[in-house]
Amino acid sequence: MIHKAGEAGHKESPVLHAAIGLTEQIRAASNEIEAGRRIPQSIAAAMKQAGIFGMAMPRVWGGPELDPLTQIRVIEALAMADGSVGWCAMIAATGAMSPPSSIRISPAPCTLTLSSPLAPPRRRLGRRTEWRVATGSMAASRS
Repeated sequence: MIHKAGEAGHKESPVLHAAIGLTEQIRAASNEIEAGRRIPQSIAAAMKQAGIFGMAMPRVWGGPELDPLTQIRVIEALAMADGSVGWCAMIAATGAMSPPSSIRISPAPCTLTLSSPLAPPRRRLGRRTEWRVATGSMAASRS
């Protein structure tokens, strides 16, 4: 089956429809995204609410467990609006496939927003290490 980029049929995933629905808001914020070097909180919250960050998470953990093709279509729709938004969605979604072992899996839906690992430390400050932020880390959460 051939799918046109940035479009979805009425029977397709609500996550894909939500991603397509966010594209105008993302395009409108492209200068802010570029200048701030991060996704605005309002867009990150909308992506989380839509299930984009956890789209690969298994259903038993409360996620939508989208198939790989649909995940790619979600990322593609977002990346067409802003490449970095597509990138952050991809990082969060692939992280959601294998949550850290420290997360207690329970019957309640998991609403984690994951990010890529922290970047290597920049310098040591006495006993304290300064860490740089990494992709999606400003939108990461435990709730």
